[in-house]
Amino acid sequence: MNLKPPSKIELHKSFDENDPTNKPATKKVNLSSIRATAYTVADLQVATESFSADNLVGEGSFGRVYRAQLSDQKVCSVPLFENFLSRGGRTHFRPSLS
Repeated sequence: MNLKPPSKIELHKSFDENDPTNKPATKKVNLSSIRATAYTVADLQVATESFSADNLVGEGSFGRVYRAQLSDQKVCSVPLFENFLSRGGRTHFRPSLS
């Protein structure tokens, strides 16, 4: 095995802000093709049958995850971030389509 020390780093060298090789590569994404549907808490309560134990999928460090069947017959998971309440916040829902 032939190991070499790293090349010498010039600690006091400043970067040229106009040099494009010193800037991070970014990619622009067209967001107009993304469609998202917002659900109310009432929608999620109906879809999970009031967060019934029968629809409980699992439980993690942030809270429980419920199975939901939406009115358009799509099935999704709904994480209920309950531990956030202990820090003085509100319950958060984040539905994920499967």
